[in-house]
Amino acid sequence: GAEDLADDGAQWTVTCEASETHAVKTALETAGFIVSSAEPSLVPSQTVPVEDAGEATKLLRLLDAIDARYGGTSTDLGGELDA
Repeated sequence: GAEDLADDGAQWTVTCEASETHAVKTALETAGFIVSSAEPSLVPSQTVPVEDAGEATKLLRLLDAIDARYGGTSTDLGGELDA
């Protein structure tokens, strides 16, 4: 099941197909790991830097409007926008 692992210093992130989430979670717990979260998320295959703060603000408003309309989650910048 697991396709990728990433260590952010405080915790590990395990990437897998959505259909494998339960099996991967169970395998990790069986191996003695504490799973703090096991939920699907969308991971982009490509990213595009937005250099202009005004354009970035417009894009974030658009994403927030899409999230509000279709029940997504709030936009998380992760400290990537320097205004």
